[in-house]
Amino acid sequence: MEHVEVKELGTQALDRKGKLLRWSSLVRASHNRFRLFDMLETWSEYDLQNTKCTGQYSALCIAAQDPVFNAAGLSPDASIRDAMNFFDIDQEQLHMFSCNCGGAIGPKEQASCIAELAG
Repeated sequence: MEHVEVKELGTQALDRKGKLLRWSSLVRASHNRFRLFDMLETWSEYDLQNTKCTGQYSALCIAAQDPVFNAAGLSPDASIRDAMNFFDIDQEQLHMFSCNCGGAIGPKEQASCIAELAG
């Protein structure tokens, strides 16, 4: 995984890969387990658009609270759909590391899944 300093990110555009790698590093740095969503694969578009990333300690919440991502256009009160659009990921990809149907998954495993999406 590529390490990029925050100050460097301010001078370069965050493409999809850069966003995913930064998100992965934020998740990996966490020492707490994140909330996983229940049956995320069955959520409707309405659910995705109307569930905020705030108020829950999830990998999406960490991303939405990041000042670099906020400056790049991800609102601190983003919906799950907003975050999916920001990172250019689909529901199946989000499901891989944010749903509880596969059992418990810790921050390191979530970070690895996110980094894999970067290619």
